[in-house]
Amino acid sequence: KAIRPLVRRAAVAKPVVVPAAPALKGAAALRAIAVHEHAHAHDHAHVHDDDCGCGHAHAPAPEQVAGPLSWRRAWSAILAVGLRPCSGALIVLVFALSQGFFLAGVASALAMGLGTGLTVAMLACLAVAAGGAATRLGRRMSGAGAARLRYAVEALAALAVLLLGVTLLGGMVAGGG
Repeated sequence: KAIRPLVRRAAVAKPVVVPAAPALKGAAALRAIAVHEHAHAHDHAHVHDDDCGCGHAHAPAPEQVAGPLSWRRAWSAILAVGLRPCSGALIVLVFALSQGFFLAGVASALAMGLGTGLTVAMLACLAVAAGGAATRLGRRMSGAGAARLRYAVEALAALAVLLLGVTLLGGMVAGGG
């Protein structure tokens, strides 16, 4: 009984049209804050480096990653990552064991591992290539131009993720899922 008035009101409610101009002004203000210059009316310096004083490391120190990559260092990283069990593979193995198809579960887990390994290797190669291209491009650009490019790439990446999500949602809704 208590919910009926709410349902009636919701049935007769009309959509509210909100102009986009305030949202665009807000986005422009946020962008201006993000790429502002560091010339302020006070005398302390703004330091933006690895030693920000927050008490923890943001990245390994240069001396920790200096020098050529040896096979020993590479295999230790691979082993450290590979030792963590995949939760999806464990679920597949437990399900296969409960159904009496343990070898099929092992084959599925191996296929999942191979697919994950190939995907990670491809993404690592892409990241190395993109890092080299970004370094070459960064040498030719000014600081403000590089900041604009970075924000443009971030916005395009966010838009790509949004479009992927909307596409997947649309496919699910259209398929009746």
